[in-house]
Amino acid sequence: LVVVLMILGVLAAVAVPRYGTSQVRHRVEEATSRIATDIERARNEARATSSGRIFVLIDRTGYAFGSPAQPSHSVDLTQDPYGVRTTRGDLASSPIAFDAFGRADKAAWFAVGVGEEWRRLDVDTDGVVSVRTVTRAQAEGGG
Repeated sequence: LVVVLMILGVLAAVAVPRYGTSQVRHRVEEATSRIATDIERARNEARATSSGRIFVLIDRTGYAFGSPAQPSHSVDLTQDPYGVRTTRGDLASSPIAFDAFGRADKAAWFAVGVGEEWRRLDVDTDGVVSVRTVTRAQAEGGG
């Protein structure tokens, strides 16, 4: 019985840290997927309505998208199920604006993550999002 308990203790000591790491990775991946989907949604809304749409970061907590006059959709990434933050990237001074054809006014990037788990999102002028894993320093500094 003591040997079985020791084996279970060793297994638990190995499994618990990995479970915590995988939970963080999952939260970051879910947030990244949600953001990419919403950028695509803003682009598609611009095409469907033949009017402009914007995507803007809000502090380091989330983002909003919708019409330039009044973004109608907002997401707080610090709340469940995400629990992550964003960096401003090169969206610090202005949002991404999609024209009536769904083209972005500029290419832009920003990062999302928590702890040591970060993803960089690059949006090209066609509104296509690419995602890559970066370090925390790269997320904060743009590398």
